Amino acid sequence: MTDAPTPPPAPPPPSQRRNGLGVWPLALIVVGVVLLAANLGWFNAFALLSLLQYWPVALIAVGVNLITRGRYRTPIVIAAVVVALALWSADDGLGSLVGTTTAGETVAVQHELMDAASARVTLDLGVGRVRVDGAAPSGVLATGSIRTGRGETIEQAYGRENGAALLELRSRQTPGTSIGTNETRSWELSLTREVPLALRVNAGVGETRIDLRTTQLIDASFRGGVGGSELFLPAGDYAASVDVGVGATTVRLPPEAAARVTVTTGLGRATVQGEWSRDGDVYTTPGYDAASQRVELRISGGVGAVTVDRR
Repeated sequence: MTDAPTPPPAPPPPSQRRNGLGVWPLALIVVGVVLLAANLGWFNAFALLSLLQYWPVALIAVGVNLITRGRYRTPIVIAAVVVALALWSADDGLGSLVGTTTAGETVAVQHELMDAASARVTLDLGVGRVRVDGAAPSGVLATGSIRTGRGETIEQAYGRENGAALLELRSRQTPGTSIGTNETRSWELSLTREVPLALRVNAGVGETRIDLRTTQLIDASFRGGVGGSELFLPAGDYAASVDVGVGATTVRLPPEAAARVTVTTGLGRATVQGEWSRDGDVYTTPGYDAASQRVELRISGGVGAVTVDRR
């Protein structure tokens, strides 16, 4: 006589099967509500980044939860959130959130060309709105102002090399201070249009608008950060690269520019507007091969939409 087969184990109740997924829908809802409120202008979403500096509170909460073997998990989570928010508010995070923090100073930027035959400029941006154009007065390499935030300093390095003017502007945040933003942080700069210009930009957090249509651009590199970016490029003979960050990026070329654009998309999508010939990921303007001056543009997609507009 053979033994009866062992029946398969009963499936777990529906409530147990759903427990592992219950946190994620709630998290998505919370993130969606926060982003919607930020888009409606109710508060500054970038200020929430300052909460990241209090991540050790989460480690403490996990340790206490392990010691108590999960018996007081909910009170521990609530206490950790309250402590983090209290520290954040005391560090002016709440003021940044609603745009009322006024800490910081205005840093003047004024550097002369001093008979340089060309210029190389590097901008290492921080947090805040950025406006850059090519409207510097005669004889000036760069002019403008930078409004800093709490704990932020601006490093300015100017020099000469083989007849070229070299300028580096870098934002530095003091360790241990809030990295949140507020409405007063901004970069307002005008660059030279008198000599050939090579430009490197490392974007930070915030809206960025760079208009180079009046410059003699010979080389350009833009690395996106967090936030929308709009780049205006001139016609001419140069190479440029754009590494998209998080947010929508628009690159605008004048209709007279002879250009070849190679687009590699990331998690977003790419849109190329205007008159182009397409071969896979490469877009070429009519008459590009015969043009004496050509723009070679490479775009690497990140998270968000990329638009190339030549109209």
